[in-house]
Amino acid sequence: MAQYRAAAESLRLFSCDARAKLERAGYATLLVRYLGPWLQTGRPRVERVEHPGRGRALVFLRLRFKTPVGHDLAHESDGFLAMTLRHEGPDWLISDPSWVLGEGFDTLRAAMRRRDNGPIQ
Repeated sequence: MAQYRAAAESLRLFSCDARAKLERAGYATLLVRYLGPWLQTGRPRVERVEHPGRGRALVFLRLRFKTPVGHDLAHESDGFLAMTLRHEGPDWLISDPSWVLGEGFDTLRAAMRRRDNGPIQ
């Protein structure tokens, strides 16, 4: 849902503690302006899942991003992510928002650098 910039809906995927951290960091704005558009080029794939304890899971993802570099060319890159999930009620929820905040603010900083530096000569 994050790639479609649906802030309220995507917040429901996080635990209460993680949700509070995201809201304090301005998650809705970060998602709509920076993280959502970036995530639209990515395709996640679950590599494996571990259960280190009762009510906890560690999900390992491969993220493949295709970035347009020309009219009919794209650069493809892979990234890896491990997300911690916690069982709350009937749902498994993301319990650590660090990656979301880190990537969101990195994307924001990159956008600000592009704005400040202007077009490439």
